[in-house]
Amino acid sequence: MRDKAAELLGVDPKEIEYFEAHDQYNGNYIEGFLCKRGDHRYGALVICKVNGEETALQRIYATPKLHYPFGKDKMTAERKYHWPKLRKAYVYEKFDGTNICAYSYSDASGLRYVTFKTRLTPVLRESQFGNFKGMWDEMISKYPGLRRPDAVYGGDLSLSFELYGYRNPLLIEYPIPLEAVLLFGVQQSDAQVIPGSVLKARGACPEAFSPVAQVEHSVGRREDITAVYNKLREDALKRNKKTDEGKIVGSEGFVFYVLTADSTWQMFKAKSEDIEAVHWASDSIHPNSVLTTVWNALENVDVDGLTPKYVAELLAEEFSDIQIQKSMDRVKKSIATVKSVVAFRVQVAEHLKTVPCELNFDLYRKTIMRHMSQFFDKKDMRKVFTAIRELGYVETGL
Repeated sequence: MRDKAAELLGVDPKEIEYFEAHDQYNGNYIEGFLCKRGDHRYGALVICKVNGEETALQRIYATPKLHYPFGKDKMTAERKYHWPKLRKAYVYEKFDGTNICAYSYSDASGLRYVTFKTRLTPVLRESQFGNFKGMWDEMISKYPGLRRPDAVYGGDLSLSFELYGYRNPLLIEYPIPLEAVLLFGVQQSDAQVIPGSVLKARGACPEAFSPVAQVEHSVGRREDITAVYNKLREDALKRNKKTDEGKIVGSEGFVFYVLTADSTWQMFKAKSEDIEAVHWASDSIHPNSVLTTVWNALENVDVDGLTPKYVAELLAEEFSDIQIQKSMDRVKKSIATVKSVVAFRVQVAEHLKTVPCELNFDLYRKTIMRHMSQFFDKKDMRKVFTAIRELGYVETGL
């Protein structure tokens, strides 16, 4: 079965891994293989069983790996751009959150189901921290059309969303608790990407879902796309501000959707110089990049699964073996940091259960913080508030 699944995806069998997963949105148990090739097949699935019954192999394209439109000369480090011939390009803001992919599959009787996944998981899951299913459920309550988009249910598309906000903290600090934005669709027939604005024009956006990634800039055939690319990077650098906690208020960058001469869309990422500095280094990996990778790993594994080996596997998608080996101390320190923060949030969540349920945080902040001060040192109370905020109690009540 593994060989057939790999053949369907066009990859080596070593590049896929077997999974068994409980799809909580539909009450099904699905089995199959997940692909780790870092291209348009990144996170793709091949489903072979539903509830123990074999189905025809179902190939599901998810959110592809995003790359820069350039390489670097090994001797001079000069950028060598490799844009395809373009008819036009759309530029969108790049959001710093968790990617959620909506896709569908069928059981042995032909009944279809819509469910959701992060990049390297087959389905959304619940956990004490990184409860992406719980956060996504809130988005479905807010935008009911997300639950079963017609184009996804029919099997024509998967849809790629970004779940972002200060309750899902990474490098960019956002002023809103939690939001979702539609990025693009992926055609299941050929893995081709369709930008959000094109989906909207075709009426393929989920019903009752309003936020669609907005086109920030359009590039015509005669424009110098490299000049536009670097100008946007410069503008983002001027806007971005660092916080005392090492985060950035502003933008992570942009995504260029290039319509090529053969009428297909290709995606390329653009990041401002300060963001690139976090992700690129000469012979080692920037500490913030390592820390961000560890936080991202929680999309795929529980805290117990945060091992140096697993984080190194994720880093290998972007960095060389030499860079990773020279950064292993940073990896271990970042894992310890993340586990400490997670443990602290769990502790805060447990003590919040002792707060009278009728109290609303926004109305009774002082009372609640006074209650929490029984359990934490005075020097940690700012961390307590941050944890409460990121756990979602601020603005939503207890």
